[in-house]
Amino acid sequence: MFTSVSQYLWAQKSQRYERLTTASGLSQSTISKIIQDKKGFLWFATSDGLNRYDGNNFLVFRSDPSDSTTLSGSDIFTMCEDDEGNMWAGTRNAGLNKIDLSTGKVYRFSQGPNGEDFSSMTVSSILNLGNHRVMVSATGLGLLVYDTRENKLIAKETDVKNPMMADVVRIFKHSKGSIWLGTRTGLLISRLGPKSYLPFKLAENNNTPDFRVRVINEAANGDILVGTEGQGLFRFNSQNQHFTRVFYHAQNPLSRQNIVTSLTKDAYRNLWIGTDNGVYVMNKEDFSSYYQISSNPDPDLGISSFSVTSLFTDSNLNTWVGTWEAGLNIAFYQKPRFSILRYKPNTLQGLLSNKVTAIAASKTDPDGVWIGLNVGLSYFNYKTGKIDHIVNNAGVNKLNSLADFDVTLMQSDKKGNLWIGVWGHGLINLTPQRKQMAYPYLMGNRAANLTAMNLMGDKLLLGTAGLGVIEFDIPSKKYRVPYPMLGPRNFSAKNISSLLVEANKRIWIGTTGFGLYIYHLDKHELTHIDKNGTSNGIRYNNISKIFQDRNKRIWVLSNGGGLHLYLGEGKGFRNFTVADGLASNTLRSMMEDKQGNLWISTNGGISKMNPKTFKFVNFDELDGLQGKEFLANAYSQNDKDWLFFGGANGLNFIKADSLRMKMDIPPIYLTGLKIFNKPVKVGEPNSPLEKDILQTKHLVLQPDQTVFSLDFVALEYQRPKNNRYAYILEGFDKDWNEVGTQRTATYTNLNPGDYIFKVKATNSDGVWGEKPFELKITVLPPWYRTWWAYGLYAMLFFGTVFGFMREVRIREAFKTDLRMKEIEKERIRELEQVKTHFFTNISHELRTPLTLIISPLEKYFLNNPQANKEQKSRILAIYQNAQKLLHLINQLLDLSKIEAGKHQPVIAQHDLILQMNGIIHGFEAYALQKQIKLKWLSPVESLFVYYDADIIEKCITNLLSNAFKHTPEDGTIAVKMELIKQFSNKSEEIQMVKIHVMDTGKGIDKNHLPHIFNRFYQVPDSIGRVGTGVGLSLCKELMDLHLGKIQVNSELGKGSDFNIEFPVNIHHYDASWIQTSVNVSYPEPSLLKKSDEMEIEQEKQILMVVDDHAEMRLFISDIFKNRFQIIEAERGEEALEMALKFIPDVVITDWMMPGMSGVNLCRALRQNPKTNHIPLLILTSKSSHESQIEGMQAGADDFVSKPFNADILEIRVNKLLETKERMRKNWQKQMIQQSLSEGKAPIYEDPFLQKATQLVIDNLSDAEFEVDDLEKGLDMSKMQLYRKLKNLTSLAGNEFIRSIRLQQAKLLLENSAYNISEIAYQVGFNDPAYFTRAFKKQYGKSPKSFIQQMQDEKS
Repeated sequence: MFTSVSQYLWAQKSQRYERLTTASGLSQSTISKIIQDKKGFLWFATSDGLNRYDGNNFLVFRSDPSDSTTLSGSDIFTMCEDDEGNMWAGTRNAGLNKIDLSTGKVYRFSQGPNGEDFSSMTVSSILNLGNHRVMVSATGLGLLVYDTRENKLIAKETDVKNPMMADVVRIFKHSKGSIWLGTRTGLLISRLGPKSYLPFKLAENNNTPDFRVRVINEAANGDILVGTEGQGLFRFNSQNQHFTRVFYHAQNPLSRQNIVTSLTKDAYRNLWIGTDNGVYVMNKEDFSSYYQISSNPDPDLGISSFSVTSLFTDSNLNTWVGTWEAGLNIAFYQKPRFSILRYKPNTLQGLLSNKVTAIAASKTDPDGVWIGLNVGLSYFNYKTGKIDHIVNNAGVNKLNSLADFDVTLMQSDKKGNLWIGVWGHGLINLTPQRKQMAYPYLMGNRAANLTAMNLMGDKLLLGTAGLGVIEFDIPSKKYRVPYPMLGPRNFSAKNISSLLVEANKRIWIGTTGFGLYIYHLDKHELTHIDKNGTSNGIRYNNISKIFQDRNKRIWVLSNGGGLHLYLGEGKGFRNFTVADGLASNTLRSMMEDKQGNLWISTNGGISKMNPKTFKFVNFDELDGLQGKEFLANAYSQNDKDWLFFGGANGLNFIKADSLRMKMDIPPIYLTGLKIFNKPVKVGEPNSPLEKDILQTKHLVLQPDQTVFSLDFVALEYQRPKNNRYAYILEGFDKDWNEVGTQRTATYTNLNPGDYIFKVKATNSDGVWGEKPFELKITVLPPWYRTWWAYGLYAMLFFGTVFGFMREVRIREAFKTDLRMKEIEKERIRELEQVKTHFFTNISHELRTPLTLIISPLEKYFLNNPQANKEQKSRILAIYQNAQKLLHLINQLLDLSKIEAGKHQPVIAQHDLILQMNGIIHGFEAYALQKQIKLKWLSPVESLFVYYDADIIEKCITNLLSNAFKHTPEDGTIAVKMELIKQFSNKSEEIQMVKIHVMDTGKGIDKNHLPHIFNRFYQVPDSIGRVGTGVGLSLCKELMDLHLGKIQVNSELGKGSDFNIEFPVNIHHYDASWIQTSVNVSYPEPSLLKKSDEMEIEQEKQILMVVDDHAEMRLFISDIFKNRFQIIEAERGEEALEMALKFIPDVVITDWMMPGMSGVNLCRALRQNPKTNHIPLLILTSKSSHESQIEGMQAGADDFVSKPFNADILEIRVNKLLETKERMRKNWQKQMIQQSLSEGKAPIYEDPFLQKATQLVIDNLSDAEFEVDDLEKGLDMSKMQLYRKLKNLTSLAGNEFIRSIRLQQAKLLLENSAYNISEIAYQVGFNDPAYFTRAFKKQYGKSPKSFIQQMQDEKS
């Protein structure tokens, strides 16, 4: 059923041609020329720009038609590096350019020696002549020689008049120094000197296009090699001046092979000839022995295009092939480390399929290996290259012919048997005679497919796709389940991916998706290990392979979680990932070579691990791998230490000890600078670069450029991704930073100073270079830390010292004057304080007699019906003048407060219109009396805004008073309001209010207008103006305080317009001025009384009057004499003594008195428990809020300002007594309703009641405990106790004691089993009958009825 077909591989060594295209970063795919500069960078001339390549990235120079600093054209035909390291670029039809690589500046050469226009010339060739000169062939013009330092044409060496030179298209310099020119007419010309030439014809009939010279090079013996457009390759012997055609397809003259475009010699000195038909590689320079490199899509078989345009061999002996519109191809000198075998279409010389699924090295043939594929089985002799295919029915090699022979597992034994696991077919045994025996297992059951195999003597341990672990006994050829715990019970639907038997002690089982299992053979125990998120656990549950090395270490490979090294029982695993150097975290297989190195196939190539250092070396396609992806069971190793790896694209094999490390280290350079992550170029504003970073030796950074990045690269072209880097900034870093393949170093916020940046790299084999690249970096300090700044600081310091000393002398000179000025200021301050104190006291002294004048007038005379008309008129005059005097006193006091800084606005929200209506209404009667028209123009009906109502009222009242004073009869006074609005948040808001008070009086002369707001200023009497000069000054001071202003417009004979303007938005005012309410809340009243020795009726209420003015005491006593017993005191000390003696019901006291003030009296009464219940009322001329707060804090319950209305005073006293009466009733209610505890007093707010009640309870059973005992216990006289209890409870002493006894009796009736008589005795009643009567009086029912009621409620 199986047949064998044998073929030999092609004996020629294979070569892979890596490719670079536009996808790699190349600017365009047609490569006209390739060179390498002195530093090692490769340059490619393309049809769309000049490219510099460093192995990783391309830097492209192009033309920008809108930017004259770029190349003149992008179609680059040729290029050359001059002695200064700058690049010259010749274009097609766009002239010549020079790129100064140190600055990035581009020079365009657009004029000839006589001013000719060279901007459109085609430059076909450029040669560095040395001695700072370059020679340029301009097609159709001639030869141009330029001085590379001066950027000038050298006229004596330039030849643009010779027609022969106009045809020159190639220039070549011989190793001996001679210059050779090739023309488009088939001439090879020797340049003997400036404008001196010796031409040679390639052939007699050479003036045809196909003789055009395309390339000139030098043969090994010094002969000149000349490639032509269609006549092949010629060899010229300069000694005999003879041409020989050495490479030409004579049978087909039109063959593209005859178009020779380029020449180079590879590392083995083989001559490469680039043609339009691919590359021909000579054996050395034997033109009869060669092979062709043709075009092929597969890089292993050929280059990307037949049309070769350029060839070049670099300093690392790699050969580069440029093509027409197909990019670059590279034949690397270092051959692939891995050999490869692939599927080859239409031939049996390769694999049956590219997908290698299983491998088994032969145990009987040291050079043979079995290769399992998804379509069959092959046997490969890697030494001879012979391959035998085992195919079904000996059919042709087609991918689908063996679709039912998918090899998944293979194991060979020492007898030559090959055990094969075939998907869906179980085991197949291939004998040494190539006969096969099939051993199916549960055919048709997908869970029975074999997924893992381990040879144990004469048994095969097998893993399945869902039935656990089974065993195949080779002698008996039977399957069985050897370990029940490893059967379907624990592994149903679990795919087993790997099996490892560890010294016949444990079986390690890897699964797909379910982690790791360990079966202990001796204890028959199964341990499960899966991903648990810990640092020493496995990272992924997909296990692909389990391997044990020679040191008995267990390695677990996962499909996504990297590599795990088992550390021992209870210690977990050590994990290795890409971050540690692995090629991929998806691992497939592991083998150990004879040196102990571990080889790991992955999904990203192959990794080789040093078992001691745990360092990795990675291999990829550039090393000859079939691809990055390898398969899990496709690996094997033979006794000669050959390693075999299979993947999705073929087979790789390598001798483990054949690897040789490269020791040459690529040069490393800086390629870029970024500041704050933005690339920096030479010549940009604020750029620290004077030269390109590649040529910069010392980088100087400004103070604001301390965040920067440096890009670097090692010029490795074959395997640049394997280069690893390390850098250090000396002066900042303490050690080298090893950053792997990262090619950027970033530093932030460096301190000013000098640093040295060093960077080094490894080659592609990981060998570190010893000599790093160095760049000196200086970070400049900010200007204030420079040397000249420190010099300036020194000058400033010494100047300051000098100035200080001079200042000291000046101060000493003026010391006396300063003292005198301070003394004068202190005197002024004292005078101000004296003046303020005077105003305060005089206002008080004046208000008291005014009160005695105004209050009796209001009470007894103004509304006296018995007074005749004349008496009423006289009394009214007295009253009005007293009010005027009071108004004047108030104004003086307000000015005093403002001047002392004690007047603070009280800002609250008011209805300004309502207030204005009230003020105007107050003047309407006056207007009728004086026959003056009073007009009030209101803009709105209501206006709620923020302002100080008191200030505004005073200002408007003053202005109206002045207006009425100076407006004659039949005149007019008008009040008008203006609203000043501002547009905000899509609506209008009122910001300011302006109120005009206008009159038709005589007006004011303009000479007096600037002074009318000065204090006490009066317009002369001749003008008709009289007064005190205080009103307008007060208005001005008040409006300034209110953040407003007052203005006047007046004209003699026409009248005046006074207006005030003030803010009404809450945001204009200080937060401390704002009050949510302008009403002051007063606590409950309190009072004191004074009198000579007199008898006091206990039942009648007592009022104490305290005032140092006898007339005031008499007046107040007269108001209250019909209702109260009046006691009087002249001083606070006397009042305190009398209050303790008589315990008055109310105390009315003046604020300011000799000795103890009214405030201190209030404080003393509140602090004494005998008097702390008495309502207190203060009479004062201090109407400020601060004064009211001070009084409240001292204990006052209410205030009445002088002068006061007698009716108002009576009402205030009545209200205080009503409050006290409510408190008494509240206590009585508590006595009846409050819940009590036996032996404990009720809880009262008043501490006196609390103490008195507890004292009674403590003596409850003492029937002899009476009022005298209560007086002693409370340390009070009979009068004090009586009046105190009466004030608080309306009860006398005996009544109070009885009330407490009954209260406790009620508690006992509710909660005890005593009878009524026993309870009566317990609460201090000697007579139960009296107890019953008293109880019924207090609670409305007898004790017996009370008990019966309780029993009824309970039932």
